[in-house]
Amino acid sequence: MAIETIEMENGVYEGETANGKPHGKGKFTNNKKDSVYEGTVYEGDWADGKMHGKGKMTFADGDVYEGDYKEGYQTGKGKYTYSDGTTYEGDYLSGMFDGKGKYIFSNGIVYEGEFELDKKKGKGKMTYTDGTYYEGDFADDYFHGKGKRTYADGKVEEGEWKDGKFVG
Repeated sequence: MAIETIEMENGVYEGETANGKPHGKGKFTNNKKDSVYEGTVYEGDWADGKMHGKGKMTFADGDVYEGDYKEGYQTGKGKYTYSDGTTYEGDYLSGMFDGKGKYIFSNGIVYEGEFELDKKKGKGKMTYTDGTYYEGDFADDYFHGKGKRTYADGKVEEGEWKDGKFVG
């Protein structure tokens, strides 16, 4: 493998190449003006011109993703840390939260459970900073289906939930 600097459509790649494409270890800096990704830097593995393997992407706004890539997308296991301190660690598919994961909001609220297409869906547990928690089914980011919310004072709501509201 050769070590090269390549001018690409949205920025500059520096690192190992094969057949004139990023392949192996390398660093890409997006310098496309007026792009939401301007200033974003990816350092990690490449295969046939695409991010593939382990890598770290640092966004211009301070957000950071570190984990697996497959054919240019966050796919596999990874951790995303937002500039406000919010974190998600878990499964990814094509750049979205998908599978099992843990999302910790900057205000201390924690969701641990299943995700589909970036939304809470399936079984999960939401724990609030006052000790209140909900455990059960989620759909489209809401408590939805069978579940139980236990309040910090001991009060319990158990049964059916619809769009985040207890219905009995």
